[in-house]
Amino acid sequence: MTIQWTNRRRVAVSKILAAYPKESARCDMAAKEIFPHAQEQDPRATVWRVQPRPGLLPFLILAPKVSVGGGRWRYHVAVEAEAHCVDALTQVDGTEKARYLDAHFHYADQLEMIEERSRQATNE
Repeated sequence: MTIQWTNRRRVAVSKILAAYPKESARCDMAAKEIFPHAQEQDPRATVWRVQPRPGLLPFLILAPKVSVGGGRWRYHVAVEAEAHCVDALTQVDGTEKARYLDAHFHYADQLEMIEERSRQATNE
């Protein structure tokens, strides 16, 4: 199963992902631009921050299962719509949120997903 984007939204999200490939390390910018389309598609859309579990920073970096051009990720940002995460790793179809960490990251059990708005609220 994939996100059932409308044609217009599928094209828009595909263009955003092309502008911010995984090698760019600009997942935050991609998520910011994808979110309005995701929210139109699914009013419950959410932005998630993937990061090492507490106590593991600053020693652990994220280890995507695909090459990201040699850059190191201390965190990653993805957008959820229709119970799927979408980002440069999943491309426009997304991956079911329940499988997302295991599907795209090594050491997934050492990672957590924090809702971006919740994280911002605790940092203010």
